[in-house]
Amino acid sequence: MMITYTCTMCGLKGPGCGCLDGVTAFFEIMLKASQAVSSTKLASNHVGPDRAEGCLDKLILLSKVAVPRENLERRLAESGVTPRVCTLKDRKWYLLGRDGVQFYLGHPENTRIHKIITRPSAFVSWDAYIKHLKDLCGDAALSAKIQRIDLTVDYHTPFANMLRCLDVTHKRIRTEYQEHSGIKTGLLIGAGANKIVVYDKSKERGEQLDRSRIEIQLSGNAAPKVTIDDLPRALIVPEFRPFKSLRLSDVRIDVSAATHPEAVVHRMAEFETLWRHNGFYGARKALNGSRNFQRDVQQLLTLQRWSIEPDDVLRESLNRFFNQGVSR
Repeated sequence: MMITYTCTMCGLKGPGCGCLDGVTAFFEIMLKASQAVSSTKLASNHVGPDRAEGCLDKLILLSKVAVPRENLERRLAESGVTPRVCTLKDRKWYLLGRDGVQFYLGHPENTRIHKIITRPSAFVSWDAYIKHLKDLCGDAALSAKIQRIDLTVDYHTPFANMLRCLDVTHKRIRTEYQEHSGIKTGLLIGAGANKIVVYDKSKERGEQLDRSRIEIQLSGNAAPKVTIDDLPRALIVPEFRPFKSLRLSDVRIDVSAATHPEAVVHRMAEFETLWRHNGFYGARKALNGSRNFQRDVQQLLTLQRWSIEPDDVLRESLNRFFNQGVSR
């Protein structure tokens, strides 16, 4: 005797509707998904930050024409600043101005000045910065050679997250800075005339907000070979990408004991431990002794580049800084 029934899902009579097989397959899929979720899974605790700002932080200029010290002191006094000669952290002598402008003396009695240290980031616009520089040094400042330039990008994200998302190509991390507790607070990448510093900006300022800074220092032959008057055009062209050696990506790994060999699960657990403590670059370096990181680890990772790239942030910020204000 054949038992007949009506399927409550599709309404058909008899055993051949196929709904039972579909429900069984659905629960098999859900079971596999729950096993994957409960297994080793690594993910950044944040998506790429949604706020970042860039700036032209420092310019060190070498003027071909010497600026008389007495003229500088007189102009500073006229602007309400008392000229002061002192040594700074490098134990060298400087004449201090205002708004981040300093003049290198070399010797406290030197009367002719060629080297000018400035902070354009202290001004609301490039026009305001140039006007201040001309008021102090005259037109000679516009033909000065650039000895060093510092460009920065600040991300609104904890430094620990920045460290876990940062990888470096074609450069080496030379120095790591950390607190007595062992918590990393900064990295020095590269050497010589082209250096990048990544550090916890909130600790430097004692801020409560999370802020991480990427700063590149270009000096000598690595600095733009233009006068200060031509600098804006050199910095906003698409070809100028000073942070191209940095990759910022969210990191995710899905490894399940149900679908991967035990050795793979253990290897990725080791990567997770290193990643959380030393960041992505540190973990990759530690596990790449046999040059097999790409094969053994990275193919099991999902790396999603941050939507806000440092070079794009810098270019957009510099465009605003150069274009706002009264035209010269």
